[in-house]
Order: sequence, then C-alpha cells, then structure tokens
Amino acid sequence: MSRSAVDIAKSARAAFEASQLLTSEQRSNALLAVREELERCKEEVLEANKKDMNGWSELQAAQEQVAAGKLSAPLVKRLDLSSSEKWASMLQGVTDVANLPDPTNKVTYATKLDDDLELYRVTCPIGVLLVIFEARPEVVVNIASLAIKSGGLGGYFHGFTLMTLGFSLVGNAAILKGGKESSHSSKILAECIRNALSRSNISEDFIQVVQTREEISELLEQD
Repeated sequence: MSRSAVDIAKSARAAFEASQLLTSEQRSNALLAVREELERCKEEVLEANKKDMNGWSELQAAQEQVAAGKLSAPLVKRLDLSSSEKWASMLQGVTDVANLPDPTNKVTYATKLDDDLELYRVTCPIGVLLVIFEARPEVVVNIASLAIKSGGLGGYFHGFTLMTLGFSLVGNAAILKGGKESSHSSKILAECIRNALSRSNISEDFIQVVQTREEISELLEQD
C-alpha cells in the first residue's frame, strides 16, 4: 500500500534522527555500498531507462519524437543512461563524494561583537531536503550521495530547486522528484540506493522519491 507524502516526509525525518551519531566513515561506507549495489543492478536500471526512452507515446519513441520536432535532442540525451561513459561517471561520482572530507561542524566565520560576546558561523545540516529536478535520472544518485555524505548541502545544489521542509528539525535526508519523462529510471535508481542503505547503518528511508505534483503540493503545505 502506498504511503502519503506526509508519511514519506515524517519517515525521512525519523531516518535522519536515527543517524545523528553516525561517523563520517560510516556514511562513506554506506556510499560505497550504494556504488556496489548500482553496479549489481545495472541491467535492471538500463531496462527501466529503456522504458522511459520508449515511453513518450504509444506510437513514437523518444528518438522519433525528436525527428518529428516534438521533443528536444538535448533532453533525450540527458535522459539516456545507456552510454558507458555516463554510467561510469555516475558511479565515479559516488566514490568521489565518499572521499570528500566531512563539511559539517566547520567554522566559516567568527567575529567578536563585544566583551565576552563572540559570533560564529558553523556549517550544519539544514533539514529534510525536497529536491525537484529535470529528466536527468543520474541526478537521483548525485543528490542521494551528497545527502548521505553530509547535511551541509546548500553549496552543492547549483541548478536544482532546493527546499527545506518546515516541520523538520535538522538533517540531510532527501525526498526527490525528477521529471516525469524519467519516472521509471528514477524509481529503480532510488530502489537500488535504498537497498544498499538497508544493509548499512543508515535507514533506507533516508532517500525517497515522489512522482506526482499532488505529492509535491502536499509536502509544501507542511509547516
């Protein structure tokens, strides 16, 4: 039985709260498990991606839609995961994020305001993330990797719609919504990530996807 968008958000917050004492090493190990799982389920992902590529209409696949002028070639190129170079780059990105230093709890600014009164700016998690992006399925992996690694994500998300859900405390769990054109690919990629997390110190509900505008509207109503 499917869950409501609010239940998804609440479980994301609970997943973060259960992970607050994890070390950077444990998060990195979870990311390596994600990469391993993605490698294992490559054929399933590419099969789902093929459904997206062929699912534009009953009569026309993506490339035919381009030829007919109904779809842009750049969009189709972003959607397609079958390139070995794109797949390798996606996996390498997971490893690269795993190897990043922990960006949380870093003092980025300090000043003395008065006697015995000092002001510090310290990096910290910003809440359960709701991220909306276009039909680029590998972005599911990109964002999930950054979310798992750390909570201080604001500087990384150039070009995405990034919001924090008001009822969250702190955290870096992520709820993802990709373009409808990549729905099959996004769903299977998230399932692979969740499977890997279920075998790690991080709850699988740390990363979740929603598919509809109605779910987004329901999430944005939360305070």
